[in-house]
Amino acid sequence: MKPNFLVIGAMKCATARLCDVFAPHPQMFVCTPKEPEFFCDDAVFARGWGWYESLFAGARGKIAVGEGSTSYTKQMRFPHAAERIAKYLPEAKLIYIARHPLKRIESHWLLRTAAGLDASPFPEALRKWPHIVDTSLYWKQISRYRDFYPDENLLLLFFEDFVSNPHDIIKRAYRFLGVNPELATADSAQPKHVRANVRVDGMLIRALQKVPAARAMKSLAPGLARKVTTKFRKPLPKRPEWPPELRREIIQQLADDTTEFLKFCGKPSDYWKLE
Repeated sequence: MKPNFLVIGAMKCATARLCDVFAPHPQMFVCTPKEPEFFCDDAVFARGWGWYESLFAGARGKIAVGEGSTSYTKQMRFPHAAERIAKYLPEAKLIYIARHPLKRIESHWLLRTAAGLDASPFPEALRKWPHIVDTSLYWKQISRYRDFYPDENLLLLFFEDFVSNPHDIIKRAYRFLGVNPELATADSAQPKHVRANVRVDGMLIRALQKVPAARAMKSLAPGLARKVTTKFRKPLPKRPEWPPELRREIIQQLADDTTEFLKFCGKPSDYWKLE
């Protein structure tokens, strides 16, 4: 069994919420883990096609079968993802969600910081990790997929629309994937990953997850494992302040790309104000 749809990003744009709504639909199947990152991570890709297909073994009889790896639209870090997806899944339908590019950059940095991946201050992190900004170049990211797929295979959504009118956005996605919206069981308006309540795995938890004994505990005593994980999870830090010069520099990098993306999607040029 292989997937026929992918949620390809963008990171920090409600892709997790979208997959959470999809999963319980009786005509749909979303694999576990939701983000296998098969086509972008060379180490995972090396596990082979058979391993990847095994993630969808429970999908028999479903109409829409998929996964949601946001790293598939991080071209600077994973330049071969689109090409690999097109080779193995040439008829797949792709869903891409974008949000205000500066706000997405802030959320990207917040997650990396809270997870203990980098303790650099915000300005330093953007210079140290240019892929954080590159991931907000939405036109660049989606254009790579347009090299391989016709536009009718792409559904481009907006985080802001999802927040303001979740039911309509979810129905659009259901229709795009060919499933019956009336059979949906999940509440698309239920808040998920609200920033004030978000807690993420720190370095200690991620280290423990690699220990066989810890993985065994998760299988044998999921309740206890959940309590331990919750205790050591860290809240997100405060949103970063933009130094004016850095903000102007990043806006200059984003401006043309953002204009092209909004134009292609039929949005007004000032839908996202970058000033």
